[in-house]
Amino acid sequence: MNSFNQFPLAYTKFLDLVQSARAMPLFPRLEPSEERILNQLALQWHFEPKVTLCQALEASPDASPKTFQKRLAKLAEKGLISFQDQGDDKRGRCIVPTPLANQYFTQLGHCLQMASRLLQ
Repeated sequence: MNSFNQFPLAYTKFLDLVQSARAMPLFPRLEPSEERILNQLALQWHFEPKVTLCQALEASPDASPKTFQKRLAKLAEKGLISFQDQGDDKRGRCIVPTPLANQYFTQLGHCLQMASRLLQ
């Protein structure tokens, strides 16, 4: 069977592995909206290690600012993000990943790596 036909199998394997990773007691349970925000932040952190609240809000237009901040507060409570002041400018704060968030992203990366082995 060629590797093109393996894509659906690899994708379903990836989804299965991700579901297992999410169920690990190490990681908190995430609501779908929280997971979307965390994924969006991961994309932003790839380019900039500190993302301002305004930058994060602009990248997530599906929620009002108040709802968005509540979701960020939940992610902080769950230990996946933290907030830092922007140096001398006390008006704004940055969102940074915690070690737990980095572990979560690493685990998901392992899931992708394991699923991609089906394509080799």
